[in-house]
Amino acid sequence: MGNITKIESQSGRIDYFPFGLNLDWSLTGLMLRLHALLATWHERARQRHQLAGLDGRMFRDIGVSRAEVEHECRKTPWRK
Repeated sequence: MGNITKIESQSGRIDYFPFGLNLDWSLTGLMLRLHALLATWHERARQRHQLAGLDGRMFRDIGVSRAEVEHECRKTPWRK
C-alpha cells in the first residue's frame, strides 16, 4: 500500500489521504494537510542529517555505501 496519511479532525472525523483522495477542502482540512506535509519534510530533513553524521563502519553495518548516503543527503526535504 502507498504512503497514506491519517488525519483526525477535532470533530472526530478521520480522513485518509492517498494521493489526494477524500480531501476536506475546509480551512481546517487544508491546515491539517499542510501541517502533515511540513511534518513529513521536517522528519526527512532530520533523518538525512542523522544519516550524514554516521561513519564508514556504520554505513557498512546498515548495508549502504558512502556514495548512496551522500546522494540521499543532497536531496531536498520534499523529495522522497
